[in-house]
Amino acid sequence: MNKKTIITILLALVTMAGQGQIKCHVEGTLETEAWGDEIIICEVGTDLRVVDEPRFHVKAKDGHFTYDIETDFPRLYEVFFLKQHETGRGFTGKFIAENCSVDVTMYKDKRIHIVSNGEEGRKHAVKDSIEDVRFWNPVEVIDNQIDDESHRAEFYKADFISTVSKARSLNVSITTCRTNVQDIPTLAGS
Repeated sequence: MNKKTIITILLALVTMAGQGQIKCHVEGTLETEAWGDEIIICEVGTDLRVVDEPRFHVKAKDGHFTYDIETDFPRLYEVFFLKQHETGRGFTGKFIAENCSVDVTMYKDKRIHIVSNGEEGRKHAVKDSIEDVRFWNPVEVIDNQIDDESHRAEFYKADFISTVSKARSLNVSITTCRTNVQDIPTLAGS
C-alpha cells in the first residue's frame, strides 16, 4: 500500500471513531392526556417551521416514552408537547444531552420536571432552581393577581378592561376573529 492510501484509511478511522461518542437515554412519563401523546425532542433553537424532521417526533405509549440521542459533544435539548407547540401555549423543558439518563415528567398545567444524572445536567438544574427563586416566583405572584378580578385595574387600563368585557359579552373570541380580504371593497370602487 502506498502512503496516501494509509493516511486516507487512518483519517477515515479517526473520523468514524469520533462520531456519536455521547449517548443520552431519555425516559418520560405523561401525567396528562390533555395534550395528546406526541412529544417533540430537539435541540434548542430548532425552528420546526423550517426543519421538522420525523426524528424529532416521539409517540408516547400508555403514558410513557423513550428516546435515545447520539451526538458528538454535549448539546442543549428541549422537550414539549406537539399540540402545545401548535397552539403557541405550554411549557418547554430543557436538558443537556451528555453520557447520562434523563427522566422527564410532563403535566397539563405545570412546568416540565426533568431529572438528569449527568454532571452538566445537575449544574443546569441548580441554575434553573436559582432562576425559579429569583424570577418565576415573583412572576407567578403577578400572574395570580392579574387573574383576580379585584387586581386587574392595577395592571390594565380601564379602556382595555371595558373592551375585553364587551368582547366577552358578545361571545366573540378576539384571537379567532378574521376578516376575509376578498370581501373588503377597494378604495377605487372595483
